[in-house]
Amino acid sequence: MMMLSPICFEISANAYVTVARAHLMPSVVGDAVGGLLTGLAICRTRCYKPMAIIGFDHSVRPRASTLARTHGLS
Repeated sequence: MMMLSPICFEISANAYVTVARAHLMPSVVGDAVGGLLTGLAICRTRCYKPMAIIGFDHSVRPRASTLARTHGLS
């Protein structure tokens, strides 16, 4: 997904490679902050299973909706 998104931006928005890659920055920063906060929460509560389930849910749902939306528009 992270490899195909910039290509999509390049083609659809007629953007330069650098601009297309810059669209990924919020995702990368969000993943880093989310990982650090989750690690902190796991260290404090010593309970990792709810965090793993919530993380799985939060990673599958956006990808599934993106897949549904892009294939629905074709």
